[in-house]
Amino acid sequence: MTNQKLSVLIAAGAAATTLAACGGSSSNTLSRGELVKTANAICATAQTQAKAVPPPASIQDASQAAPYFDQIAPIAARETSQLQALKPDSASGADWNAFITAQQAANTLLQSIRQKADAKDPSGLQYLAKIQPAGQQVATTATKLGASVCAQ
Repeated sequence: MTNQKLSVLIAAGAAATTLAACGGSSSNTLSRGELVKTANAICATAQTQAKAVPPPASIQDASQAAPYFDQIAPIAARETSQLQALKPDSASGADWNAFITAQQAANTLLQSIRQKADAKDPSGLQYLAKIQPAGQQVATTATKLGASVCAQ
């Protein structure tokens, strides 16, 4: 797994964090423009946070990978949680739901990788191969939504 692909995944997660913080109240829906603006701000924040975490010399060495994922996984978890709290208007619903579904799947994968690395379980290496496709799915759905920063 490349650090860039992981950074994209994490950035998507961090973006969600900012999005929730900037979003409207839970009873208000957001237009596509509002969703995109907020999501892009969240993604920019997440990307900055992820880039601040130094990557391990060897992602395949659990003793090096575990501390890295222990820092990265919470960024993605916060982002995902905050994104889930947003309520799109009906015109944006389908694209938003596809983006959220991809984000949730990527976050779940990342949390599994973290658990495997913390347990020094070598089966976690199989999950690493799934990071790039998961990140690509987030990018694809973000692009369709119009959230270009989240697609980076």
